[in-house]
Amino acid sequence: MFYDEDFYNEPSEFDMKVDEFKQDLLKSVKEEYANEMERLEKENRELQNVKLNFEQIKRNYESKEIDLERAKEKAKQEARRERLDKLMDDYKIVLYRASAKSERKNKCDRCDDNRRIYYKTPLGKDAYESCDCSKGKLTYSPKENIIYEFRINRDNNELLAWYQYDDEYGSMRYSTKADSFYKKGMKYEDVNRYNTFFKDKEDCQKYCDHLNNEEN
Repeated sequence: MFYDEDFYNEPSEFDMKVDEFKQDLLKSVKEEYANEMERLEKENRELQNVKLNFEQIKRNYESKEIDLERAKEKAKQEARRERLDKLMDDYKIVLYRASAKSERKNKCDRCDDNRRIYYKTPLGKDAYESCDCSKGKLTYSPKENIIYEFRINRDNNELLAWYQYDDEYGSMRYSTKADSFYKKGMKYEDVNRYNTFFKDKEDCQKYCDHLNNEEN
C-alpha cells in the first residue's frame, strides 16, 4: 500500500484556522494589554498631576492661614496700640513741671558781710537781726520729669503714672504721681503749682514767668 508522509504531515485547513485564531487572539490580547498599560500610565500621570496640584493647593491654603493669623495679630496689636495711645495721651514720656529754687537777693549796703544789722537793746546789750536782703526768694523754672512707672487703679481702672526727676545737684532722685495736666486755656489760678504737669516746655516756662512775677 502506498503511504504519502507529506499528506499526513501537511496541516489541515482546520489546523490553519486554529493557528490563525491563536495568532489573532494573541494579537488582540497584546493590543488590549498595551492599551490597558497606556491607559494606566495616562491615569497615573493624571493622578500625579492631581497629587502635585493638591499639595500646591494645600500649601497655598496653609500659607493663607498663616497670612490670616498674622493679619489678625497685627490688627490686635494696632487696636491695643491705638487704645494705649489714647490712654497715654496725657501721660507723655517726658513732661515738665514748675520747679522752685530759692535764691538770695543782692546784698545791700546796710548790713555786714554776714548780712546782719547790729543794734543796742534798751538794756544796752549788743544784738543783731538778719537783713532783709538775706531772705531768699523763690525762682521758678521748668524741670524735666521722666516717667518710670505705670499702674492701674483697681477701684476705677484709672491709669496712673509716676515721674522721676533729679535734684539740682543730681545726687538724689524723687518721684511723684501725675495728678493733673495743664490744658490750653487754663487759668493760672486753677493750676496746682506743685503737681501740675505740662506737655510743652514753653507753656511751662510761661507759667513759671507768671509765678516769678508774683514773687517779685
